[in-house]
Amino acid sequence: MLDLRLGAEALFKQFHDNRKRNIRAAIRNGIEVSEEKTDEDLAAYWEVYRGWRETERKKVRAESSFTQVKKVHELSAIHRRFLARYKGKPIAATSVRFCPTGLIEYAGNFSLDEFIGLRPNDL
Repeated sequence: MLDLRLGAEALFKQFHDNRKRNIRAAIRNGIEVSEEKTDEDLAAYWEVYRGWRETERKKVRAESSFTQVKKVHELSAIHRRFLARYKGKPIAATSVRFCPTGLIEYAGNFSLDEFIGLRPNDL
């Protein structure tokens, strides 16, 4: 959990050196992150999620559907999703939950295997 009241700079200083290095690398690699807001973003989120789930190295047992993802998407006051793009292509996503007291919970992330080296989820 992160206390967002500290501000971006103070939070960044608290990160482990490896995390800071990976964030800087993602920026140098041209990764761009934006909040999922549109139906197109939601569809891109779902496609990245499906691609992540279907890799051979994963053993994801929980079932989920686009309908379930859309229901959570509608809870924008407490739940947000972010997409990482490389050259405009969605390659990774992160989900977070917000608590009324100003805390944020990093709920999960996933990325397409061929782009892991660009460090999108760190950013």
